[in-house]
Amino acid sequence: MTISTTMKSAVIITGCWQQHSHNAQVTAVYDAICSYITQHTDIDTVWLNSEHINPHINPWYDNTHQMLYECQGVDWIRRAWSQSKPNTPFADCSHTIRDHAYSREQLLVSEGWQIEYMLNHTHQHIRRLYYFGVGWDQGMKNDAVGWGQVCDLFTHEHVKPRELVTVADCVLTNTETSNDISTYEFATPDFAQHNWQLSDGVYTKQDWTWS
Repeated sequence: MTISTTMKSAVIITGCWQQHSHNAQVTAVYDAICSYITQHTDIDTVWLNSEHINPHINPWYDNTHQMLYECQGVDWIRRAWSQSKPNTPFADCSHTIRDHAYSREQLLVSEGWQIEYMLNHTHQHIRRLYYFGVGWDQGMKNDAVGWGQVCDLFTHEHVKPRELVTVADCVLTNTETSNDISTYEFATPDFAQHNWQLSDGVYTKQDWTWS
């Protein structure tokens, strides 16, 4: 795949739980995510769904707190960030994802306003958003920072549209769910269902419909 050297990208990672790490299909995706980010220099920043990580001091939290609390003067943003830090999550972030040495900016996201703020202000240079993780037709689409919600930001002109893309090796969908997340089963998503088309190894969203 050839990417313009002037195009900068962000990766949004969601649905990557340590409780799935016994599943070889899932761990292969975790490894593929880390490898893809490391190998692609167009990726400028990595955004991890903060529902995946306890709000203690770590590079993900530190960097986001500096951006949303310390480095700008809008009080409602500081208050919104302070109120959005999650309680202890119901599962743990994959250690492979959390602890990988990305050598990129690492930030937490949990709500749509954070993506809207970054794309309109601090990260206007981002022209492509990758979605990586597990739960393609579930949380990856429906969460507050899911690709479906970002489609709505584009549709209703809250944010100038960017390319939405993914890579087959870096995502899975749930084929069934239960109250015990350790028993979930997974498969490669049907990308055509929501008009993601393959070109040069990357699936790109062709429109902003998703529901």
